[in-house]
Amino acid sequence: MFLIIAILNCSISKGSDEIKPFFDAMNSGNFDKAESITLNIQDKALRKELVLYRKILLGNQIFVDFKERWKDSTSTAFNINLINRALDNYLVKGNEIKAFNLLKQSFLLAKKNGNKIISIESLKLILEMYQRFGSLIGDETYKYFTKEYRSLAYNKIEKLNCELRELELEVKFKDNLGHDIVDSLENLNTEPYPLLQGRKYIALSAFFRYHVKDIAKSTFYIQKAIKVYSYPKGLFQQERFITAKINLAIVLNEKKQYNESLKVLEEIQLNSDFYLFRLLESYVLYWKHIIHERLGDEMKSLAFYNRYLELELLNDQSRKLQTVSEYETKYQTAEKEKQLLIEQQEKKQNRDIAIGLGGLLLFGFLTFYLIQKNTSKKRKLAEQKTQLEQQKVATLLKDQELNAIDAMISGQEKERQRVANELHDDLGSLMATIKLHFDNIRLDGKDPALKSASNLLEKAYQKIRGIAHAKNSGVIAHQGLVPAINKMAKTISETNQMQFEVNDFGMKNRLENSLELSIFRIIQELITNIIKHAKATKASIQLTQHEDSINILVADNGQGFDTATIPANEDGIGLRNIEKRIEHLEGNFTIDSALEKGTSIIIDIPI
Repeated sequence: MFLIIAILNCSISKGSDEIKPFFDAMNSGNFDKAESITLNIQDKALRKELVLYRKILLGNQIFVDFKERWKDSTSTAFNINLINRALDNYLVKGNEIKAFNLLKQSFLLAKKNGNKIISIESLKLILEMYQRFGSLIGDETYKYFTKEYRSLAYNKIEKLNCELRELELEVKFKDNLGHDIVDSLENLNTEPYPLLQGRKYIALSAFFRYHVKDIAKSTFYIQKAIKVYSYPKGLFQQERFITAKINLAIVLNEKKQYNESLKVLEEIQLNSDFYLFRLLESYVLYWKHIIHERLGDEMKSLAFYNRYLELELLNDQSRKLQTVSEYETKYQTAEKEKQLLIEQQEKKQNRDIAIGLGGLLLFGFLTFYLIQKNTSKKRKLAEQKTQLEQQKVATLLKDQELNAIDAMISGQEKERQRVANELHDDLGSLMATIKLHFDNIRLDGKDPALKSASNLLEKAYQKIRGIAHAKNSGVIAHQGLVPAINKMAKTISETNQMQFEVNDFGMKNRLENSLELSIFRIIQELITNIIKHAKATKASIQLTQHEDSINILVADNGQGFDTATIPANEDGIGLRNIEKRIEHLEGNFTIDSALEKGTSIIIDIPI
């Protein structure tokens, strides 16, 4: 979903003018001014989303209700609603991947609508996530977003913030950095902006600690950062203040000043309602465990380590829900077994009063219970066996269906190649020979019919060659999916009727051949629809390969259409046929279009 969509308006749009003072106040840490600005917002939906945005970043809104949805995807309120949902998942619920995808969606939508302010705010939060979860969301792709940020920055503070963020990410992700990065950081004039100044100090401290191993300078800069963030307001400012304190404790520990390090950690207070702070709490617990271990207090070290493991399990529940569920099930099972044991002991005490008759009745009851249990067990085993057989049959049918699809695609490709060769070699050669004969006829200008026939013959010859090349646009002959798509895009762009752009992320290895063919034909069909129906001047394809899926986004700036008007039982400009192909691949297919707003089609296919 990293689609590049051309900005429709290079200047700040009308919607951006209205919200710019609000975000300027929020970015400078003046939350009171931001609140007063919202009172003058006339749009009720927009005002509601801005109020919620401010509350989330202040930490005053822990549980967010997103039942209401703004239907107009071109509205600023709809865009900020995406950001608010992302912040809720990021700060409270701990679902980093969902938050990251919502922010990407917000950025692409804002860019498509020409809203620079929302585009930049979305990019800031995306890069903020890279600073914390780069290894989770892909540490190499941040360069795309920093490039976008640099192109959109419209004033001094935004350009400065972009440059600082690029340097921060270099310190985080790159190895063997030289002292030139220190010069670059020091040359940034961040003094007028305290929040940026604090981030610069944290980056310098990290550089001297990890890249130079200069603990003294690392301590110097982290203490300066703590001073800048001494009176934090918003959640991100609080998080940086706490992060700086934890880093100070770590460098003190490395200097073997264990008691001073422990004192710094004891001063830290965290709000466990927020996932972001629970992550920091796990760091605090871990380093308390390390320091107590080095002080020789094994009991406290073990206690903090156990609490650290418990919190890590809680923090990881959004990504490893199955593991957490397993532990929870085991715990509940143990509690039930414990309760059952207590009940059995009580029953035994009661049975001891009347051991004779009670024993006989108990024997009968136990006999009946065991018979029933044995019968139930056999029935369950039979049911499980039946289910396994059904699963085997379903798997076999699925394999047969996939083999049939592969055979169909292979046959279609061979047929396309055959038709292309016949058009090019046979009919093309015949047309070339006929044209040669026409060229040998002396045209003295007195017979316009011959001239007209010659021109028509030339057009027919060129169309036959074009059809042959189009039919021969297979992905096998061009060494993969991406080169084939690039060639198709280049061919379309050379007509000067449409600018076509292709971007790919993570497409390092080739996919299975039949899957590449299917994806190429789907994209080819979509591009054909754009050329025939969209009346577009710009179009783009975005391919992103994840670990277990590939995401495709095809967009244009054409006339769009109302998706509700496509009948369910008709092909509707080929889209239903494409959807059926994607269903065969067990993928998802989403259309986002509106009249005069262009069309975006999102496809997710498992690999």
